[in-house]
Amino acid sequence: MLVHCGHAASLVPVRNISRHHGSFRFSSREVRRICAAAKTLGLEVVGTYHSHPLGVAQPGDSDIRNAVNDSFMLVFDCMDKKAQLWKISRGAAKKLKYRLS
Repeated sequence: MLVHCGHAASLVPVRNISRHHGSFRFSSREVRRICAAAKTLGLEVVGTYHSHPLGVAQPGDSDIRNAVNDSFMLVFDCMDKKAQLWKISRGAAKKLKYRLS
């Protein structure tokens, strides 16, 4: 999950509970715990991140369909070792500029 920490975002890992190769499913209980912890600390969960082992750093149709509206998604391309940040809104993904620090 992407957690906004003021001027930056932190990556918080979430366990994959999917039993299907090549897919990912969040544990809703774990997501609720992360959201509650972020809120307690005055932080905000703003999106998700994941990798594409054999694909480009672009969200797929199911990534977009399952994303929370008006959220961010950081996608890593494991082959080219590149990442891209996206804004997911109204069933579409818009590429954003970002800076790593």
